[in-house]
Amino acid sequence: MPKLISLSENAYERLAAKKIEGESFSDVVSRLTGGTKNLTDFAGLLTEGEANIIEKKITDLRAASRKRANSNAKAMNL
Repeated sequence: MPKLISLSENAYERLAAKKIEGESFSDVVSRLTGGTKNLTDFAGLLTEGEANIIEKKITDLRAASRKRANSNAKAMNL
């Protein structure tokens, strides 16, 4: 059942600024209070530099993992 709430003009503007195209205000409130998680919620969380550092670490870890797996397979004569 819908509920009527009152917001100050400032609060309304701040909430409206958080809306993503196609979202209702209920969707915005749910998303912002943990009710819904979308990948777009994480956009802008990292700087480009931070994202590049993380991407490089992931690439390095994957390479090290492949190397270990190949070494283990070789040791087991696979």
